[in-house]
Amino acid sequence: MLRGPGGKMLSGKMLKRALATSASAIYRNSAIVFGCMVAAGIWLGVFLQIRADYDNRQALVAEELNGLTTVLQGHVVRTIKELDRAMLVVRDFIEVERLRNGGAVPWHRLRLPQPEVLGEGGFQIGLIDDTGRLVRSNAPLASHGLDLADRPHFRAHVNSGGKDILYIATPIHRPLSGRTTIQLTRPLFAEPGGFTGVISGTLEPDQLFPLHPPIAIGMGGSMSVLGLDGTVRASVGTSALMIGEYRADLPLFEAIARGADYGTSLDQSDGRFGGQFVAYRRLEDYPLVVQISKPKDEAMSAHYTRRANYSLFAGALSLIVLLGSATGWRYQRKLRKTAEELAASRDELGRQNILFDTALRNMSQGLAMFDGEERLILCNDRYAEMYRLTPEMRRPGTTRQQLADYRRANGVYFIRPRGDDAARRGPRTAATMIRELTDGRVVCMSRVPMPDGGWVATHEDVIEEPSFKVISHHFLPGIL
Repeated sequence: MLRGPGGKMLSGKMLKRALATSASAIYRNSAIVFGCMVAAGIWLGVFLQIRADYDNRQALVAEELNGLTTVLQGHVVRTIKELDRAMLVVRDFIEVERLRNGGAVPWHRLRLPQPEVLGEGGFQIGLIDDTGRLVRSNAPLASHGLDLADRPHFRAHVNSGGKDILYIATPIHRPLSGRTTIQLTRPLFAEPGGFTGVISGTLEPDQLFPLHPPIAIGMGGSMSVLGLDGTVRASVGTSALMIGEYRADLPLFEAIARGADYGTSLDQSDGRFGGQFVAYRRLEDYPLVVQISKPKDEAMSAHYTRRANYSLFAGALSLIVLLGSATGWRYQRKLRKTAEELAASRDELGRQNILFDTALRNMSQGLAMFDGEERLILCNDRYAEMYRLTPEMRRPGTTRQQLADYRRANGVYFIRPRGDDAARRGPRTAATMIRELTDGRVVCMSRVPMPDGGWVATHEDVIEEPSFKVISHHFLPGIL
């Protein structure tokens, strides 16, 4: 059992009645229902199209950002390798000078190349002895003798166990110059492998990003270079990370820990641009990872434009469909009303026909109706009985002449008196007359013409006694 409004139990009959009522309401408003279904279908199709376009656009954005991270990765690797090559050239030069000096590095006699000679970036090179003091630099304002023994880029080689590694330090901000720099260092060795110091190369964070041509990251995007230790080495753009900040909480480090060296994701934490698409790529040769972010609103702008166009199209088409449905509903309602009126008229006509037929069947008079071409329209049973008509002769369409011939052939016809003016005037004129049949009956006939040229005639037996023959023969013609 189902429950209706108010918690009342619905029986099977009540449920059927409710379903029938609902079905009837739907049928009566089928145009509106159909229009709503079509509009719903339009919006469903548009929704699916928008969803597919959204997914396609996301895939294109991911592909684009992956391509940009590849470009950025290539530039970072080239920049680091160029500085590393310059450092190796200087280190080879120092080794030659050490051998010339009998195995000891002649720190005070060394002359380092100018920054612009070492590469397009204008690399600055510094030499740190085994005690951690800066002894040589090609930087214009270098602080010779500065103690760097506690700096990570020096300690990394002291503790490396004699390994020849390239160490990329975290950025250092220099308050006096206002510059932020990144130190790249390699060890200096003396035969047979003794540690004699460190050679240091300096990069500015902006040098890690290409300028010609620049990478298109949009108005709210950013490019970043981070170490696998979680520290930001360089970052530019509207939503740039803070250089030197520890950001091991970024999702890319979790992805790298799972073995994914590159990937793309949507970061919704930045609500300024509806979120950011973020792509990253780990560098193969260095403990670094590059990241590019692009605002979702900007990256998906083409999709948003198409979505607006799709929605406008769906709205216009739905409006046309609903207007057409409303027009159809009004027409359907008008037709239904007309059909109801016709049904009511048909019922009323049927009722009147029943009454008319009942009246015809129970009349004491015979009644016949003819059209303008003198064809029988109808006659009642009394008329057929008076003139002994067969069912075939009673059929509509039988002509007046056929009826007269039939009656004459069967001996049931009028004896026409002389001077019968009503007979001469024809059946289409109004008249009342009394006639005698050949079988002795006397009939009173009345004719009433109709507008279409036909007429209605009533026939009634008035006297059946033979004595009336004399009266009708001698007196009635004169009276009529």
